[in-house]
Amino acid sequence: MLNYDNTGVTVELGDIVASGVDIWDFDYPVPRSEIQYNGKTCKVDFDRQRLQEKIVNHYRFRQIGQETVGRFLHYFRTRMREIMPYYVQLYEFDAKFRNIEDPLESYNLVEEFKATNKGETKTGGTAKFSDTPQGTIDNLDDHLTNATRTDDTSTTEGETGHTLTRKGNIGVQPLGGEVQNIRSAFINIDLQIIEELNDLFLMVY
Repeated sequence: MLNYDNTGVTVELGDIVASGVDIWDFDYPVPRSEIQYNGKTCKVDFDRQRLQEKIVNHYRFRQIGQETVGRFLHYFRTRMREIMPYYVQLYEFDAKFRNIEDPLESYNLVEEFKATNKGETKTGGTAKFSDTPQGTIDNLDDHLTNATRTDDTSTTEGETGHTLTRKGNIGVQPLGGEVQNIRSAFINIDLQIIEELNDLFLMVY
């Protein structure tokens, strides 16, 4: 039996949960556990049970803003289905943002230069010999009947290169806008969802 207050028209969320009503017995959009970004696998920081426990604990002693539990559940579940597609994108954007090495970077260019070097080395000489041996080697060239010249050529090839990287902020977007995006990315997304449900409960005086 739910304990309504003396007006007889409302009840605290904690009493609804304690009575055995499963307020989460419905489907609503949730983000993927992992996404691919810049060739990397990024873990999305979302936990369904964590979010649901936060919502219940935040509003546990708040009275529902509808006359009946059934009406409250209708508005509560409708609201979750309406708002979660936006927050699914925000959770996944947060995962991408946390994967960026330099959040202020708006320019990243890598240039690679290669050069091929080719060289040739020649060595040569003349082999001299006589078909008719002589008694001495004096004036040997005058008695040669045959001479052969040999040339050796060797070729060498090599490759050299270097890489030039340019990165930073080149004013594509004003720095103030970049900082604002960074700030937004680190807002507690769970808490934003909790605040979206505030008007489903009576104000606390």
